[in-house]
Amino acid sequence: MSETPSTLARPSAILLMGVAGAGKTTAMVHRIQRLVAEGRCPPAHILATSFSKANVTDLQRALTRWPAC
Repeated sequence: MSETPSTLARPSAILLMGVAGAGKTTAMVHRIQRLVAEGRCPPAHILATSFSKANVTDLQRALTRWPAC
């Protein structure tokens, strides 16, 4: 899988928008993982928000399975 610009962007606030099934949750998870793994941002300094309860649940599951978070 190729990296999307949102996962490679410098550490700053970003807004991800797209249609259902576009990969927004995956992009958020990969960006958070990359920022933490590269030591560019500690997990306690990251805020990920969503308007969908299902998306929040998906984010929590994906990040709690990842050992660095």
